[in-house]
Amino acid sequence: MDIEFVAANAPFGEKAAVAAAVFEGAVLSPAAQVLDGALGGAVVRAIGAGRFAGKAGQTLELVAPQGLEGGRVILVGAGPADAFGADAAETAFAQAYQSVKASGSEVL
Repeated sequence: MDIEFVAANAPFGEKAAVAAAVFEGAVLSPAAQVLDGALGGAVVRAIGAGRFAGKAGQTLELVAPQGLEGGRVILVGAGPADAFGADAAETAFAQAYQSVKASGSEVL
C-alpha cells in the first residue's frame, strides 16, 4: 500500500482510501470539511448516526461514498483539537493505516 499526503481536493482512484481527522466533540478538521462538502454532507450524517465522537483511537469508515472517486473514507479520531500536534497526528493516521491495510485499498 502506498501512503500519500495530498490536498483534500486531490483526485483519487477507486482503490484509494481517503483519511481525514475529526476532533473530539465531532469537530471536523478542514480536510474533513472538504470531504463532507464533496459528499453532500455524508460525513456529518455518518457521525450523527453512530457513536463516533472524534476521540483518539476511534475510526469511522464510509465505504464507496457517492461523490468521491475513492473507494473509502476513513474518519480518524484525533482527540482534542487544542492538543493536536505531531504525536497526535502520527497516532491518528496510524489508526487510519490499520483500518485500511486489509481492505483492498491500494493508496491511503
